[in-house]
Amino acid sequence: CLRGLRQFLSEPGDFDPVKEQVHFVLNSADHVGLMLAPALIDICAREAPHVTFDFLTIEMGGAGDLSDVDFVIGPTPLLQRFGKNVKIKNLWKERIVCIAGENRPDITGPITTEEFSRSRYAHFEMTRTNPMWGKLVTPTHGMERKPVISCSSYLMLGAIVEHTDCIAAVPFHRASIISKIRKI
Repeated sequence: CLRGLRQFLSEPGDFDPVKEQVHFVLNSADHVGLMLAPALIDICAREAPHVTFDFLTIEMGGAGDLSDVDFVIGPTPLLQRFGKNVKIKNLWKERIVCIAGENRPDITGPITTEEFSRSRYAHFEMTRTNPMWGKLVTPTHGMERKPVISCSSYLMLGAIVEHTDCIAAVPFHRASIISKIRKI
């Protein structure tokens, strides 16, 4: 017991990221992991090779859920519910674009809100258990009627759009990632 107390009270040693062994748990939507995980792994491979990560997508009901994760990445209004100790930083602001499969020759450029509303569409929905969360991460919720399908993965959304007559409204960065692996 005294040894543990001495270690706790003693001066920390020099920090060396090459030797540091730590594991971080991040909670975010799948598209955040899609953008952030490769960059973090690449940086850590060079500078801190023993650092590891878990990227999870779990519902956060309140401040008590913060004990399960090291970092939460999500929409500002949702994070503000966790209290004043949560730090907030804007990571990006994006424009929303409409994606359609190559099997839709009738869509050759931007479409209007009315055209979107009349079309069959696939809808990104983060979670069904918290309607507020869905509205925060779905900037098109005001013009949507009844989607053909809802899913919580942008990669799945890309597959649906590629192989059906559905369109989808997604943030530009996600659309550019989807377009590299799907015929949209």
